[in-house]
Amino acid sequence: MMAMTTSLSALMKSLLRLDAESHRGVAWQPLADIYRGENEWLLKVELAGVRAEDLQLRPQGRRLLLRGLRRDQLAPCIHISQSMEIAYNRFERVFDFAFDVEAARIETEYRDGMLYIHLRVGDIR
Repeated sequence: MMAMTTSLSALMKSLLRLDAESHRGVAWQPLADIYRGENEWLLKVELAGVRAEDLQLRPQGRRLLLRGLRRDQLAPCIHISQSMEIAYNRFERVFDFAFDVEAARIETEYRDGMLYIHLRVGDIR
């Protein structure tokens, strides 16, 4: 029984190490909801803690590229972390469409940690 427990423990440690290594160097991706209307699309992107000036939105053909940075802002008296679950650093999210995003009229609104991106296009049916 002891050997089985040790093997299971070693396997779990190995899987956790592989999972951690697979995410190293990969930008985090914010969550998004996408809605389609008759002549427009709405993307709602969750960006809590990201400053508007740290966002870049770039249409590229049929793609819309969103890049930015969420900075970690610590209180001056805090030095040791107890738990770290929030992703900080640079992020990137690419949205692919069946139409030329560069031809769309793009409007944005940023409030309460949510970025609203309106893509207004001609007939998209």
